[in-house]
Amino acid sequence: MSTTLETNTAASAVVSQNATATAANRIRQNFAACRVHFNWFGTNKTLSPEQKSQAAESFGADGAAISAGKKLIDTRHNRLGACCLSGNRISNQLRSTSLAQGVISG
Repeated sequence: MSTTLETNTAASAVVSQNATATAANRIRQNFAACRVHFNWFGTNKTLSPEQKSQAAESFGADGAAISAGKKLIDTRHNRLGACCLSGNRISNQLRSTSLAQGVISG
């Protein structure tokens, strides 16, 4: 006895689309998208040309010939280190639990 199995490609395409739509709806209902972004401020600032000229006068140098900057915050302070550590922990946790491993940037 021989049997022939005919497949309807249009019907199988509809079933495949329904399965995809069902999976997408399940993901939408059970998960939430999130994005974590840290915007760190600068710790140093370049001096203005007038400030450079004023600093150069005390050395007897040309203001355009020197490089000078000022510290805005103490980068060695314990609380700044704790903030950076917290940000790193949050980023690492998100990377380790995310499905989109290649998409997340630090």
